[in-house]
Amino acid sequence: MLAESLISLIPVLALFSTRKAVVQVLGSHPSKSEYLSRIDWKRFPVKIGASGVFGLAGIGSFADAWGVDGVVLYITSLAALRVCFIIPISWMVKRWPEITIHCFRWSPALILLGSISVYLGHLLFLPLALSLYISFWWSHYHSVRELKGHGTESFVDTEVLASICGSIFVLVLTHVYSIQVAAVGGGLLCALGALIPVKVTGEELRQVLQEWESQASLRSATEISNGVTIARAVGTVSFCSLSLLRIKTLDTENFFEGVWSLGITIAGCEAVVWLFLKVLRKNKGEEGPTYGGRTAMALGFAVSLLGFILMAFNSSAMISAGYIAISIVSRSINREVDQEFARSHLRGVDGNPATREIEKFVCWLVLTPLLLHPQMLVPAGIAGSFVLINCNFSHPRDRKASG
Repeated sequence: MLAESLISLIPVLALFSTRKAVVQVLGSHPSKSEYLSRIDWKRFPVKIGASGVFGLAGIGSFADAWGVDGVVLYITSLAALRVCFIIPISWMVKRWPEITIHCFRWSPALILLGSISVYLGHLLFLPLALSLYISFWWSHYHSVRELKGHGTESFVDTEVLASICGSIFVLVLTHVYSIQVAAVGGGLLCALGALIPVKVTGEELRQVLQEWESQASLRSATEISNGVTIARAVGTVSFCSLSLLRIKTLDTENFFEGVWSLGITIAGCEAVVWLFLKVLRKNKGEEGPTYGGRTAMALGFAVSLLGFILMAFNSSAMISAGYIAISIVSRSINREVDQEFARSHLRGVDGNPATREIEKFVCWLVLTPLLLHPQMLVPAGIAGSFVLINCNFSHPRDRKASG
C-alpha cells in the first residue's frame, strides 16, 4: 500500500520540488523571474516537506491518536527536545564545522525517517527526528545563507512561498490517501532537498564564524540584550498564536475537518502575506524594503492585539480570523525584524552560530505550561507584542544591514 502510494506521488513531488516546475506555474515575466531569483532552492523543497510534516501531518497524527492531549504532547515534546539538542549541536558547529556541515546537508533526511515512523504507527519517534533536524539545520542555515549572499528578503520569500506549497501538498495527499501517506510524502521532499549540495565548505564556515565572533566582541551589553528581547518577543507571539490555533482547531471529533481547517488557515495566511509583501515592495520601488519602521511596528501591534482578542472567543470563525490577523504580522513584519535585527545583534556572540535560535527555543519551552490552560496564551501573546514594539530596531555598530 505504501509503495503504491509513493509511486503515484512521483509527479507531485517533481511539481513541488524543482525550480523549473515553479517557473512553469508562475510564468516567466521579468518581475516573476526576479522573485524566483531570490528563492533559496536548497531550502525550498526542504521547507515544503518540513512545513507539511511539522505543521500538519505530524500534529494531525498526534491529534488523531490522542485528541487534544496529543496536540499538547506534540508541542511540548518538540519544545523540550529542541533545547536539549541545539545547545550541544551548536557547540559542535563552532568547533568542528568541517564535520557538521555534512550533518546540515543531510539533516532533512531525518524528517523522512520520522514520517515513516508515523506511517508505521510509532508516533513518538517523530518529535525526536524533527528536533534533531531542527537543531542541525538552524545551527547552520542562516550562516550558510549569508555566506551565499542571500539576505532577509530572500529568506522571507522562500519561507512564504514554500509554506503555501507545503500546506497545499499535505492537504491534497491527506484527502486522496491519508495523513500518514502525506507525512511520508513530505519526508520524501525533504530527502530530495538533502541531495542538493550546500556549496559552502566547512573551512569557509569556520572563517566567517570567527569573523563574526570578533565583530560581536565589540558590541555593548545593551545591543546584545536588545537582540535577545526581539528574539524572545517574536517567539512568544508566534508560539502563543500558533499553539492556540492548533489546540482549538484540532479539539474536534471530526479529525479530517480539523486538519483541513488548520491547513487552509495556514496556507491562506502565507498567501495573504505574499500579496502584502508584494504590494509593499512595489510601493517602495527602487528604495527596496525597510524594516522596523515605527509606523509599521505600531500597526503590527494593533493588528496583533485585535487578533489575540478574537482568538479568545470560542467561535471557530473568530479564532481563524484572529490567527490570520496575527499571522500576517508575524510572517511579514515580525519575521523581517527578527531576521534583520535580532540576528544582527546576536550573530557571533560567544562564537555560537545559533544564539538567537537558542533564545527562541528556551522561550518556547518556558511557555509550554500555558498549554494546560490555553486561555492564558492570549495575554502572553499580547505581552510579547507589547515588548516587541518597545524594542530598538537599528543595526549594531559593527555591521550594516544584511538585507
